[in-house]
Parts: sequence; structure tokens; C-alpha cells
Amino acid sequence: AWSYAMELKQALTKDDDSRKQHHLLKKLKKAVAWSKQLHELSVEVGDDRTQLESDVYASWMAGINHNERAEWEKALTSLLHAKTLCEQLAKVSDVETEDRCNDMAKQIGQSLRLAKYNAKRELGGAQKLAAVVEEATKLAPEIKSKFEMLEKTHEIK
Repeated sequence: AWSYAMELKQALTKDDDSRKQHHLLKKLKKAVAWSKQLHELSVEVGDDRTQLESDVYASWMAGINHNERAEWEKALTSLLHAKTLCEQLAKVSDVETEDRCNDMAKQIGQSLRLAKYNAKRELGGAQKLAAVVEEATKLAPEIKSKFEMLEKTHEIK
């Protein structure tokens, strides 16, 4: 759903068609729903790494969706969460996975710049933006514990 939405986005840029925009938003909404479902499934049956990776994916999809809908604060929060998890995953990964996580963090950073710029304008200044950024980059205790477990298993290898 996401890749088709990106194709629609490219086509939309060429000729401004509101039906294509509507279709794009519907596809993104589906992609978000599927990514959330994947994350929920991984929480039930997956290991810590799989859960964290699916959380990154679900947050990234939500962030892209919010960006397209001009929901800047929500986009900022979702994308920051995804980027923070990517950076943390890179620290507890082998070289190949570390590279993939760093590449993903860079890719998220591109969407994040747009969300930050517009969220700053929407929130009315840098102070409010800083508060949102600080809150969005905090890791919940259960996520921290997953990273601690991954760090221990990474040190053993």
C-alpha cells in the first residue's frame, strides 16, 4: 500500500488531481493500519528486536501519513519516535544491521525536516517545538528494557 501511495504521490506532483490525492491518502491510511497490525502481531509472538523494528516501521508509516495530511505535530512525534528507535537499534546491532538502521534513520530524517519546520510554525515557536521533541524522543520503560536485553545479547556475541 505504501509503495503504491508513493507512486500516486509522484503522479500527483505532475498533475494536481484531487482524486489522486484522495486515493493517496486512502492508501497511506491502509499502510498505517497494516503496519500497526504487524506491530501488534510482533508484540504477541516476536522477539525484542522484531518488536522494536516493527515499532519503527509503524511509527514511520504513521509519520508519513501525518505529513501528507499536514498534521505536523503528530508527524513530528511519530517520526522522532521512529528515528530514535532506529538510532538505538543501530547501537545494539551487527555491522550490516547497523548500516540498515542508520540508512533508515537518514531516510526518516528527510521527512522529519519538513515536519519540524511546519510544526515550529504551527506550535508558535522554538520553545514549544523543543518540548515536543524532548517528549517524543523519550523512550518508554518497556522499550528501554528491550534495548537493555538486546545490549546484553549483543555483548555476548
